[in-house]
Amino acid sequence: MKRYFLIGLLITLSTLIAGWLVYSHLPEHVPTHWDMHGRVNGYSSRAAAVLLMPAIMTGMMLLFAALPALSPRHFEIGPFLLTYLYIMIVIIASMAYFQAVVLWAAFSSTLQISRAISGGICVLWILMANVMGKVKRNFFVGVRTPWTLANERVWNATHRFAAHLWVWCGFIGLLLAFFSPQPWAVFAWIIIAALVPAVYSFMYYKRLERQGEV
Repeated sequence: MKRYFLIGLLITLSTLIAGWLVYSHLPEHVPTHWDMHGRVNGYSSRAAAVLLMPAIMTGMMLLFAALPALSPRHFEIGPFLLTYLYIMIVIIASMAYFQAVVLWAAFSSTLQISRAISGGICVLWILMANVMGKVKRNFFVGVRTPWTLANERVWNATHRFAAHLWVWCGFIGLLLAFFSPQPWAVFAWIIIAALVPAVYSFMYYKRLERQGEV
């Protein structure tokens, strides 16, 4: 367990150091927010642009460290702890990537920010999807609907379904990120993909209910 947090800490420190190295070269007002078409609609100071993401990454690791102790009985994180820690590392690494994109955008006027961000989200989606089938019933990670939390069979079936669906959706999203004339299409695609397993869990639960198995 300590090894995973050490990896997360190293990623966070690397992100902070990279920001410090380019700090003096950044403009006074750094673009940090864009609309769906890649147009800048928000700025931050140099200090905020460099420090905010590492601070969020640190907070994320502290949250992941605390959640196992907060889990109620029968919903413990322990049975899938390594998968849980893998998810933490994937999230931390993704945040480091998004920080790199933001800093890169401050120096490059040719970077297609919406494609870079949406492509990174799709890679995150694929990496998370690969382990969804290993996530056990809990209150913090996975497809947490009233129906998956109410029944372990529904939880397991939904997460197996989501694992396959999200891998394919992630790859399709990557293609959209690079080739679609409308980069915002990736975000719409991801939202739809996120909702489908929730609907599946409801339908699966109701089927078991009709069969008298819940």
